Amino acid sequence: MPAGHGERGVAVRGALLVALLLQPISAWPLDFSECITDLRHEAASLGVAPRTLDFALTGVLPDDRVIRLDRHQPERVLTLRAYQQRLLSDARVQRGEEELRRLDARGAHYPVQNALLVALWGIETDYGRITGEFDTVRSLTTLACDARRPVFFRRELLALLQLIESGQFGDERPSGSWAGALGYLQFLPSVLQRHGRDLDGDGRVSIFTGNDELFATAARFLADSGWRQDQPWGAELALPVAGCAGPAECRYTDMAQWRGLGWRDRQGQGLPTAAGPARVIHFDESPPRAFVVFSNFEALLKWNRSTKYAIAVGRLHDALTDQR
Repeated sequence: MPAGHGERGVAVRGALLVALLLQPISAWPLDFSECITDLRHEAASLGVAPRTLDFALTGVLPDDRVIRLDRHQPERVLTLRAYQQRLLSDARVQRGEEELRRLDARGAHYPVQNALLVALWGIETDYGRITGEFDTVRSLTTLACDARRPVFFRRELLALLQLIESGQFGDERPSGSWAGALGYLQFLPSVLQRHGRDLDGDGRVSIFTGNDELFATAARFLADSGWRQDQPWGAELALPVAGCAGPAECRYTDMAQWRGLGWRDRQGQGLPTAAGPARVIHFDESPPRAFVVFSNFEALLKWNRSTKYAIAVGRLHDALTDQR
């Protein structure tokens, strides 16, 4: 689920993006029409009606922009410092505090913290400001027929076609990110299909407003992924990290081991208490940084497998709960 863009350097990033989208890409590894035919057959075997397949897939062409963006995701090309500067602005924290107060005032209860839901909302779409304008059927068809991760995106396309069949989007073609993510929290279709919460019984999950169905769906996914409210996600470490130096990851299983090594967080405080295994992630940049992360961090990686993304969510969550 690609994250939203920050405000600084918009013109520069825009120019770079235009240049990127104008670059040529290699030929398709599989005849696109043959791939579409295979996808239609598989979707039909899952119960997607011919009229839905015609509506979704007739005339679909590969989108070269999607392939270029897939090859140049910001989580891969930006340093942690640049990535966090993009996503953790003062304005984003302040808006998050406002949204958290609104959510708390509604009195809804979810299996994860309200601050976590608001943090995800802020990182994903800047609180609904950037939800994506790509035709998600075309995007996912493009990626499903590309050589890099066809199995993953084929699954997501089939889930999206089933959602269209169910009436989730009415008579509209769903728009979203270049990777097929949807709504204010950029759910992948398979997540929406498996974890969606239709609380009012209208046959749809409302994902384009900050409502209970949106947050209940996200909370269910996170809880099912292993997030525990009584556990921290991690902390940035003061350097150097005794007994665990360099860019490699170090794994420990006992808090006593860390305390015995004298580890502290970046502010010089003791580390949070956490149950279960943990690991250290080093970022070999200037200046170097290191984080100790726990089981809740692993749950965030099931939402988005980028370590930079998960750290950004964790830090925004901490800022919203005044745990910096």
